[in-house]
Parts: sequence; structure tokens; C-alpha cells
Amino acid sequence: MSNAPEDPTWHDQSDWPAHPTYATPVPASESPRPRWPWVLGAVVAVVLAIVALLGTTLLADYRSEQESAEAITTCTNEIGEFVEAVLDASSRAEVGITQADLATAIGDASAFRNRIDRDELSPACDSAYRAADKALSIYAASSTTWNDCIWDDYCDPDTDFDNSDWSTAQETAQAAYDAMLAGISVDAVTN
Repeated sequence: MSNAPEDPTWHDQSDWPAHPTYATPVPASESPRPRWPWVLGAVVAVVLAIVALLGTTLLADYRSEQESAEAITTCTNEIGEFVEAVLDASSRAEVGITQADLATAIGDASAFRNRIDRDELSPACDSAYRAADKALSIYAASSTTWNDCIWDDYCDPDTDFDNSDWSTAQETAQAAYDAMLAGISVDAVTN
């Protein structure tokens, strides 16, 4: 009994090496090396490089956000009461206020301002401080003019007192508040 294929043309075992099924294998030393391990290695290396780059970028962004949050918290702790007091005076002036109440609000804001060590403020925080101080100065000058008009026999506070500069003070106070909460300069808020 022969182990030869059933095909009638392949009866002799001496012809078996020519048959594709029984062909003699090529020795391992002569076979080409498979390329898939190199390709797989290159793909893995590229993926790891992308992941490392992305991770580094995300870490840098996270650190930047943390530093920004710390700066905002520090600035709010340093000048928050002052800026909020100026914004409060501004809000009250916008809806109607007496001269005495405006003078009291200005005094309260001034008390908060006097507690601030301006030399220790960051540039963005100093910008918000200066804007709030500018708004407070507008309200203080206006309050003085209003008070003088009240006591002047020839001035009628209802018709002769001009409070048109209050809109500038209100915008400046709001910009100071927004800049403080964002940790950026007032110029960045108003532009």
C-alpha cells in the first residue's frame, strides 16, 4: 500500500518533492525574516510617543490651571473685600442712593482699601486693585461735589448735580471685579 496521492500522475514517490503538498521545505537559514515584528514594534513606539507627548501636554495644562487657580484665590483673598465694596457702592448708585449712603459706602470701601499691602500684589491683581481704586475715586469726587451742592444756596442737587461719570465708575468697578475673578489684567477684560 502506497502513501502516494491518489492522482494518477503521482504514483511514483520519487516525484513527490515536485508536488506542492510534499515539496521540500526551504531551510530556515534561507527563508526571509518576517517583517511584522518590526512593523508592530514601530507602531507601538509611535503610539507610546504620542501618548507621552499628550500626557506631557495635559500635565503642563493642569499645572498651569492649578497655578492660575491659586493666583485667583490669592488675589481674591488680598483685594476681594475692597473690590466687592466698590462694586456694591456702584450697584447701589445705579439704582438710586442718597448722598449720605454713597458717602458711607465710599468710607466702607476705603477702609478695605487701606488694609491692602499694594507692594505684595501680583501684576494682574494690582491691575484689578487700580481699576477699583479709580472707580472709588470717581465716586468719592462725585460724593464731595454732590455734598457741596446740597449745602450751596445756589445749587439744586436735583438739577445742577451731574452724575454722568458714574457710568464710567460702574464699568471700571465691574471690570475690576471680573479681572479679579479671572486672574487677568483689567485691560484683558475691557478689550
